[in-house]
Amino acid sequence: MGNPVVTVVTLSYKKFDYIFHAIDSVLSQTYPYIEYIIADDGSPSFPMDEIEEYVRENKKENIIEFHVITSKYNRGTVKNINNAYRSATGEILIPLSADDEFYSNDVISKIVDAFLKNRCDVLVTSRMVCTETGKEIKRLPSLKSEKYIAKLDTPEKQHLAFITGEFYDMASGSALYIKKSFLEIWGYFDEKYVLWEDGPFLTQYTRDNVLSTAYEIISIKYRLGGVSNGKPNPLIQKDIDLYNNVDRVAEIAKLKELQKRKIEYLCKREMVSLWFPKLYLYLIYPDVMIEKVIYKIRRK
Repeated sequence: MGNPVVTVVTLSYKKFDYIFHAIDSVLSQTYPYIEYIIADDGSPSFPMDEIEEYVRENKKENIIEFHVITSKYNRGTVKNINNAYRSATGEILIPLSADDEFYSNDVISKIVDAFLKNRCDVLVTSRMVCTETGKEIKRLPSLKSEKYIAKLDTPEKQHLAFITGEFYDMASGSALYIKKSFLEIWGYFDEKYVLWEDGPFLTQYTRDNVLSTAYEIISIKYRLGGVSNGKPNPLIQKDIDLYNNVDRVAEIAKLKELQKRKIEYLCKREMVSLWFPKLYLYLIYPDVMIEKVIYKIRRK
């Protein structure tokens, strides 16, 4: 693959407090062949002219292409990222939220090297969770979690970990990198979802493929307060409910009894704040709670 062109895609919608931090972290990258796309999802006050001027005045020769894509109306994260990825000309697709930043100026070079080393189509890295002011909180996954992840060395093990909710902090769409040639054959993110692209994709991918990891790379500063990790969003909840009732349900028949009960617990836990008291969940799922305690101890 040599030195392939990579496409960095920054998605935005309404919040622009940190978008120039994100842009600067792209412009400071040392990798020689970067296409940069900023895709706004119908924001009423998107500062397009300011952004275009800033990038064109500050980009170096390694930013070989730069495009801004806008939408007349808000379509949701999944359609926005699919549209940007379809427009991309790079071989490796690298998302970067408008709230986040690359962790260092050689991150893209490290990601490309990991693709070459692992000979993979899909790659995940670690990320550093930060406050809105940029103060580092924790690395995900933790170093101790990696020991557990290392045991998930088959599609069956990884797939089970996803649908039972044990793999969520081990892979995130914010640090999920994919070859475009793979997506063109496999298909893009499932557009029956509005905001949640990574969970359903990873559930399907791990059914037949081992997810390649490069956790030695901290790729981004993952700022709290975004669409998927900020205040409760009814559209995210709608996506979760759809996932629970469709993608998870499709796999239940293949599971053992404890695994089925884990999924039941996860689905009901989403409704705890509405009408399921936590104590009630603990009483009816003691086996699941014991399993969760053991799992947390292993990860620490």
